[in-house]
Amino acid sequence: MSRTTDVADLLTFLPSEQVARIEIVHNDKEASIALVAIDSGRIVGWILAHLCIRTDLEWVWDEDAIGSLTGVNACVEYLHVHHEFHRRSIGSAQLKQLKTLAHKRGKNTLWLHVARENEAARGFYVRYGWRLEKEVMPVWAPERVFCIYRKALC
Repeated sequence: MSRTTDVADLLTFLPSEQVARIEIVHNDKEASIALVAIDSGRIVGWILAHLCIRTDLEWVWDEDAIGSLTGVNACVEYLHVHHEFHRRSIGSAQLKQLKTLAHKRGKNTLWLHVARENEAARGFYVRYGWRLEKEVMPVWAPERVFCIYRKALC
C-alpha cells in the first residue's frame, strides 16, 4: 500500500543535480507542491507542480509556459512512478491529491507538457481526462515536439 508524503522525503531520493532545485521549491511552499509516494518505506514515485511563475528556477519562458502559470493556472513539471510500480494507481492517486491541493490554493486548471514520443505518458493522461490542447516546439527544447495537456479542476 502506498502513501503520499511531502517534499522532505523527495530530497533523499533525487539525483544530486536536482536536489538544489527541489530545495528551492521546498523553501517556498506557496509557489509549488511536491508529493512523494512511498510503499513499504521505499519512495516509488513523485510529483511536482508549480502554482506561479518561478523566476528563481531560471527557466526559459515562452507564451505557453507563462500562460500555464498565471492566474488560476498551475503546471505539473514532473510525475514519475518507478517502473516496478506502474499500473498500481500510484500516478493517478498523486494526480488526484495534487488536484485537490491546487484547487484549495485557488487554481482551476492544471497544465503539462509531454514529449510527443512518450506515448505511454500521453495515454495515461488521456485516460485520466486530460485534454490535448496543442503540439509545440518550445524554446527550451526546440529540437523536440511536446504535447500540451490541460485538466480542469472544477
